[in-house]
Amino acid sequence: MVKIAFDIGGVIFTDGDFEIADESMKSVLLMTQKYGRHNIYILSKAGPKYQDLIMEKLLIADFFHVTGLPIENVHFVLEYEEKQIVCSRLGINFLIDDHIKIVRYIITAPQCSTIPIWFGKRKNTNITVLKNSLTESISSNNAHLQQRIKQVCPCHSWKHLRKIFQKVKQERIL
Repeated sequence: MVKIAFDIGGVIFTDGDFEIADESMKSVLLMTQKYGRHNIYILSKAGPKYQDLIMEKLLIADFFHVTGLPIENVHFVLEYEEKQIVCSRLGINFLIDDHIKIVRYIITAPQCSTIPIWFGKRKNTNITVLKNSLTESISSNNAHLQQRIKQVCPCHSWKHLRKIFQKVKQERIL
């Protein structure tokens, strides 16, 4: 079973504001249709004040009705590194996030098998640069972490993300 989590800021919402990205609702809808509504999540780092603002914006946009995402599949953490704990607890296979530090937390967490998708939103998002920046902070003699780095998937647009998930079957993982 495939389980996918989306970050809010810089992924569902556009950078720097609380507006829902044009293509995000369409993409989340396609994921809920393909993998089942209970297998799609929102996972965001936000304090209580921003949690309320995020939920208000999602409700005003009718996000849950339009996408089919259950409201109970929204999870907030207070610290970035807590995202890997939630991913492990929920069995999340893929986390779409725009922060490279989240990618680093996910791949270096010992008990986390989530595959991070770095949502860079630039056509020139470069896998070599990304992986080199991750490799610099990880010992080259750690084979497991080197393998995890190879799993990191850069993504530059919602269209690109949908193309990535066209290859992911419902019942098995890449």
